Amino acid sequence: MKNKCISFLLVLLCGCLPVKEDFTSREKDTDSFFPILTRSNATLFDIVEVVKEYNAACPFVDDFTQFYGYPIWEEVLNIHIDACEVYVVPIKHPQKEEIESIWFLSKQPDGIHFFVFARVERPEDLKDQDWMFDYFTQNVLKISPKSGLFFLPKQQVTKGLIDVEYCNDIYSSAGGQTYYQGRHCWHEFIYIASRFEEGSTGSGGGGSGGGSLSGYIPQNRGEVASAKVVTLENKLVNYTKNLTDKQVLKLEDALAKMLNICGLNTLNQYLVERGRKLSSIVFIKPQDWVEGQEAEFNAKYSGLNFYEENNITMGTLAHEYIHFFQASLNNWNLSNEQRGKLEVERHILLDIIYEVDMKKRDSDLFANRGQTRLFNGIRTNNLENEYNKWLSEITDKFSKIPQSIDINKVAYWAVEYGKYTINPEYGKYDYTVNYDFVINSMLEIVSNSNCYK
Repeated sequence: MKNKCISFLLVLLCGCLPVKEDFTSREKDTDSFFPILTRSNATLFDIVEVVKEYNAACPFVDDFTQFYGYPIWEEVLNIHIDACEVYVVPIKHPQKEEIESIWFLSKQPDGIHFFVFARVERPEDLKDQDWMFDYFTQNVLKISPKSGLFFLPKQQVTKGLIDVEYCNDIYSSAGGQTYYQGRHCWHEFIYIASRFEEGSTGSGGGGSGGGSLSGYIPQNRGEVASAKVVTLENKLVNYTKNLTDKQVLKLEDALAKMLNICGLNTLNQYLVERGRKLSSIVFIKPQDWVEGQEAEFNAKYSGLNFYEENNITMGTLAHEYIHFFQASLNNWNLSNEQRGKLEVERHILLDIIYEVDMKKRDSDLFANRGQTRLFNGIRTNNLENEYNKWLSEITDKFSKIPQSIDINKVAYWAVEYGKYTINPEYGKYDYTVNYDFVINSMLEIVSNSNCYK
């Protein structure tokens, strides 16, 4: 997390605010919604001005106030976490007695990021974070929360020379006795909220997150989401017409993260320079879809299908994009059952690039890369240790991309993975079918770039 803004604020989930309440574009006087600010707080002033401009293009205030209420800007908390300033704004609904929603906002180089956490929407396993609603109920509305909790004045706890965490000691009372309920800090929730960023993680299957309204207003907005489509069409795909603005923005986020990995950026440039892009990216859930299926590259028409919106992530996109590159070099058109070696080749290539590029440089992106090492969790015949040792050797202790590797070893890993995989879908594949490996062609392209020199 060093020198970076916290990950929950990197959610890209809005076009014209397409959230699950299906906010519509209705006219409303917004004077009572937005505060009148001076530039004494330049960051908050800039955030509010951008959100106002965004509302003018894609009106959302009417539905926001009906569902959540009105932000109480004069009671905003300014929390410094890592390299970020996070503004925490309580929201009061006129029909509710207590504070039930909180708006988190942050200004970042690429735009304004926001996240609303609402009691009515929060997952059950985050119930212990309801203290935040009670905190504002006591300190803003000046009433005692129904929960019976109460707070001492805000405390600042210094954790080193830079980081300052804002914490609150929480108490309850019963029978004339006061009981200490522990300390909660604002940064705890902000880090926990990173679970809302991506939901499922890549093509191996994953969980889904709950949560509230999340969004992103790009720095160079143009006509809000339209600029995003141009980037996709320049770098990745010819056709995205059936994607919603929300899906386009999630795809743009996934692409930006993928291209931030130099090896994957190099492979992308290689194909783009040769006029090779995906023919289409569509969102479709076939009738025979089963839980765990996230996306599929279709070699027949060089298209990519996403099956669930939460699966539009960097991990899933990189997974399927390597299949596109394999097809570009090998012209394969294998049935699903015959793709065992192809999947292992893809996995090994990404293991190499991720370990060399991201593990030390960007631990957050590495943790959300969408796959673990090939034999992770498979301890039969000591395969996990054997593979990890080999991976370290061919990358010179994860310091460089090899120009080539032993193809016979790749075939060996494929056969062994086929025997012992714990992934039920991959267990159906044939890992002995004839397949012309192209991993060395991809490694040569990446190793000859300026990425890792």
